[in-house]
Amino acid sequence: MGIHYDGRRRKNRVKKKIWTRILILFLTLLTLFYFIKIFEINTLTKNDFAIILAYNPRMNKEYSYIIDAYEKVLEEEGVIYKTANIYDLLTLDPESLVKSKPVIIFPDDLNQVLPKETEVWAEEYLKHGGNVFVVYNAGIKNLDGSFLEESIFSKMVGVNYITYKTNKDSCFSLGYFKIKDKTSQEFLEIPEGKIIEKYLVGGYAYGIYQYPIAKSEKKTYLKDDEIYSWVVSQDSKEYPGVIIRNYKNGKVMYVNLLLGHLKTYVDDFLLRTFLRVFLFKIVKIPHIMNVPYGKGGS
Repeated sequence: MGIHYDGRRRKNRVKKKIWTRILILFLTLLTLFYFIKIFEINTLTKNDFAIILAYNPRMNKEYSYIIDAYEKVLEEEGVIYKTANIYDLLTLDPESLVKSKPVIIFPDDLNQVLPKETEVWAEEYLKHGGNVFVVYNAGIKNLDGSFLEESIFSKMVGVNYITYKTNKDSCFSLGYFKIKDKTSQEFLEIPEGKIIEKYLVGGYAYGIYQYPIAKSEKKTYLKDDEIYSWVVSQDSKEYPGVIIRNYKNGKVMYVNLLLGHLKTYVDDFLLRTFLRVFLFKIVKIPHIMNVPYGKGGS
């Protein structure tokens, strides 16, 4: 009996030690996670200048190549940037953040799912002079992955680019990218060699390019002069392709193309072009010139 009793006590002591170690490990990891989050948030609240690439961590594993695509182009263009988890971003005060972080980019695919609070937060950010670049399918789903009836950024960009309710699976399709006119071509800095016919974008060797596009619904207040290009579906219907507009006290740009995806699998021409237009021509952020030592010639 004494031996059996001592054996049970030893087993209980071993179990207790195991659970104690598990608890210590859990608390250590929790503490480490807490300090990492504090560090990430602190990097955003520093007064040093940067633009922000926002992303949903839920989508990052599947679409990590998208953030890589944007980072690569921004680095080559001499733009200082920081990446920001959308949930961290929403904890920050937009009025304070905009003083050193004047631009937020919501890349394609990575931001299909966004918290509904993102809309109100972005509105406040724009109210205080911030600038927002929205790409293709950002903010089209709720947290359970279902399509919204209206995208989170629709009010700001002037179009609803998720029309699943009316178009079902054909709300996204293949189409063509068409520059509005010569003035828009020059403003967007699209070279003549990229225009094939009737302002359709393509190449001499491949003809007119086809791209994934979103069938969108224009808001009544979207002005014609805020549309710089169209996307054309295969049934010849036109939808806004590039929108640039003033909103509250900031600027908003929307591009109806998978820019990050195209950079990864085709080329970086369109991603680089539209980043340059928005950051350098519209917002006019400071950046390091893409020349040796950042110095121009004499």
